[in-house]
Amino acid sequence: MAKTSTRTTVFDASPETLLEVLTSAAFQEKQRRIDEAVVDAKFVEISRTEDRLEYELRSTEYERGMTGLNKKKTIKSVTRVTWDLRARKGTWTYSTPAYDRFKLSGAHAIEASGDRARYVAGFTVEVKVPLLGGKIEGMIAEGMTKGSERWDALLREFLAKAK
Repeated sequence: MAKTSTRTTVFDASPETLLEVLTSAAFQEKQRRIDEAVVDAKFVEISRTEDRLEYELRSTEYERGMTGLNKKKTIKSVTRVTWDLRARKGTWTYSTPAYDRFKLSGAHAIEASGDRARYVAGFTVEVKVPLLGGKIEGMIAEGMTKGSERWDALLREFLAKAK
């Protein structure tokens, strides 16, 4: 059974500034690299219109297993992100050929909260492995939740520079 999680964080920035930072190549590449498993990350814009932005984060990362990182082997992954720029809402999917029984996806939205911005982000992880899938899902969800504090701190740094 899949695991889902949603969190809400309020930032001292306008919704427009938060969206600008979140969709920047500099922030996306840096935020991807705060994961200790990621060796390299590249932002690739697929398409951009006034209303929509689509990009990929193409990463090289250490292989992960039940006992942790295997720094002797790397894998390739792609996170594909689509933003509705006017609505300030988006979706993303993470994929890697190395783990074909694994699905990770999510959605995010930016809302006005007075003169600040509220960021709502959620994800779903599903691992289709008999007997162990639920345990692996829990480990992944826990790791993503713990990593959100570092992610928020990095975003605050970028927002401070954007003011």
